[in-house]
Amino acid sequence: IYDVIPFLLSVALGVITAYLAIQFWRIFRNRDLRIQNFQLKRNRHLTAAGRWVVVLLCVWFALVAYSFFVQYHRHRGRQHLSRVRVVWDELLSVEPSARQLSAAEETNIDAAMRSFQYSDRRGLMDVYELKLGLATTHMMKNDLESAETFLRQAYDLRPAVIRELLVEFLVSQGRQQEAKELLWP
Repeated sequence: IYDVIPFLLSVALGVITAYLAIQFWRIFRNRDLRIQNFQLKRNRHLTAAGRWVVVLLCVWFALVAYSFFVQYHRHRGRQHLSRVRVVWDELLSVEPSARQLSAAEETNIDAAMRSFQYSDRRGLMDVYELKLGLATTHMMKNDLESAETFLRQAYDLRPAVIRELLVEFLVSQGRQQEAKELLWP
């Protein structure tokens, strides 16, 4: 769902979800309810079709709420990461022990990592942006092994987008042969 649905389709799904929420509310408020050819409620009692609609709408609203929380944490991770004043080239070129981060930046790195991990663990599908965020936060924490793992996972999801970053990472680690194999398989 996360990076697969185009913007206009997501707007349409939002409008449809709003309409369904209104109908869901009407199921419990009205004495009788008919939508098109479907009688959902008659004399204050749900019909068989009405029960199915209630079940399906509950599942739909649960999926929407679940996706909201996953996306919320993804957004929070990006927000926290944007507050850290370290660029990709610095992560690759500066010796980790020489990197000077303020206490606020350390706090933001930790918060970004937690948010990205939450979204990554609970998401319904893998998203390259989360993997890249996790790779970046692990690099900032000097955990280069985990950073490489997440970079490779991001590369598996979007090779054209991540190839250059993974090559730069490998070259910065002195692993030119592996980087060359990525460029010319």
